[in-house]
Amino acid sequence: MAIDVNNIGPRPELVRNAPSEQEKKKLREACENMEAEFLKILLKTMKETIPESGLIEKSAGHDIVEDMRYERMAEDMAKKKSSGIADLMYKEFIKSYKGKQEA
Repeated sequence: MAIDVNNIGPRPELVRNAPSEQEKKKLREACENMEAEFLKILLKTMKETIPESGLIEKSAGHDIVEDMRYERMAEDMAKKKSSGIADLMYKEFIKSYKGKQEA
């Protein structure tokens, strides 16, 4: 079966119209939330590599409070755009919209 090279190009049925401002805002928020989740997992994994010294006794709620701290740190890091992951994701998603190449 031969391939018709004259018919290669953008497929209009796969390209969406430009997003509204509300859609852009929702997309930005979703990307920041995804970045925060990634950073939270990263911070918790990094913490697990540190050996326990036994200097500080663990109480019943120690792990819960520590998890909450890492969650808040990750959210703050994502909002401050410290890693740039959310921006990269946002730009890639925006490219799927017809005629929108800016962020």
